[in-house]
Amino acid sequence: MKLVLAVVLICGYLNGYVVATSFPFQDYTLPTEERAEDFISRLTLQEKAEQLVSMSPGIPRLNWTAFNWRSECCHGWGFTGADYKGSGWNGTATVFPHVIGLAASWDEELVEAIGNAAGTEGRAAYNSAKQQGIFGHMMTGLHCFGPTTNVNHDPRWGRIKRTWGEDPFLTGTLNSAHIKGLQKGDAKYMKMAADVNMFAVHSGPDSIRQHFSISVSDRELYDYYLPAFEQTVKEGGVSSVMVAYSAFQGIPDNCNPRLLTEVLLNEWNFSMISFSDNGGVKGIVSTQHYTSTYMNASALSINAGLHQDMASGGPGDPNWSYGGCIWNSGLPQAVQAGLAKEELLDNALRRVLGVRFKLGVEDPDWLVPFSDIGLDVIGCEAHTQLALEAARKSIVLLRNNGTLPLSTKAPGRILLVGPHVASTKVYFGGTYSAFPAVPEESILGLMTNASKWSTDHPLYETIKIIVFPCF
Repeated sequence: MKLVLAVVLICGYLNGYVVATSFPFQDYTLPTEERAEDFISRLTLQEKAEQLVSMSPGIPRLNWTAFNWRSECCHGWGFTGADYKGSGWNGTATVFPHVIGLAASWDEELVEAIGNAAGTEGRAAYNSAKQQGIFGHMMTGLHCFGPTTNVNHDPRWGRIKRTWGEDPFLTGTLNSAHIKGLQKGDAKYMKMAADVNMFAVHSGPDSIRQHFSISVSDRELYDYYLPAFEQTVKEGGVSSVMVAYSAFQGIPDNCNPRLLTEVLLNEWNFSMISFSDNGGVKGIVSTQHYTSTYMNASALSINAGLHQDMASGGPGDPNWSYGGCIWNSGLPQAVQAGLAKEELLDNALRRVLGVRFKLGVEDPDWLVPFSDIGLDVIGCEAHTQLALEAARKSIVLLRNNGTLPLSTKAPGRILLVGPHVASTKVYFGGTYSAFPAVPEESILGLMTNASKWSTDHPLYETIKIIVFPCF
């Protein structure tokens, strides 16, 4: 018996795990449902609540590792300012055109390929962090926030770059393709878990999104605001739905039974996770002023059908505080006060664990087909060429007054206008992307291509490039 145990522990160590074989939830041959039930049965009420927040802590007595549910995959993997230090990943990734540009391509296959590339680079970052023994850091997890699924009908919103535009069908079609690419896997495992956001009826204004309530007719709701979400849930097979900060018909979305239970669970038969935007459950008290205590907000949200409380960051992130989530303390209080049933926590955990097991987080590396993806895929030639193709297809020619194609008969001039034509600052914040693995500002790209022209090229020495940054 001692010899057998020693062999098991040695094998576990060689595969990068500290494995205990005494828990059925660690048996990858069992159905996911059985593994989830066994794990839930071993948790205290407090531990259940803590596994339902974005920075799910490790449980040493169960050899359960920490897991951060916050990563970004809007138009490439990652996010600037993320806590990736010590993971081996340097915070760069292939950056693709923003979502509104990708929408202009009208190309499902291209968008799915971009999702696949982003998911691959995200797996590489996770694998690297895991090899360093780092778990639970932002941007080195396997659940990511994708493009915004809300339809954009007013350019004053302030968040239109993250949307697919104003058409519900185009939004649902391209969003589904992106999700399929990100989550691409086999019959047992998926490479990445991705979300759809912000559910629902949330199209600005962005500056007061945590305070206002929206009322629309049922016809507007079902004809315009919900179809893209429904399509992504049913066709895209999305793993999670992020709930908006705003309120619908006077009830905050994060505790709105009509949206979370009637529509999402009952009408669409959604079987995965719904979760708040960062600090959204806390906002039921602090910004929506719908109730006065975090205990009440916790009860209202889980009773309405929410499954996870999301907050920003993770350990090591200077913006992180565990108080960003309130379920870790509010849910146990709500259960003890009789405001919520512990069974609701168990139901939410079944969904959360279903995603985690599907990602292969608890299983041996040799069994998970994505465990050998290395950092060499980040910014690789194939992904860089894909980004170039996407950039070309994202360009929309609104009018041509005869300027194109460029004339070779007389010297001409090219005027590049804008605050970012000679700068890579655009990449370094506010764009929902990592630092570009291969940064290239507009002027450098044009000059680089121009420098490759041979002396007999028809445009050689006929084009003068003028840069007007407009700072």
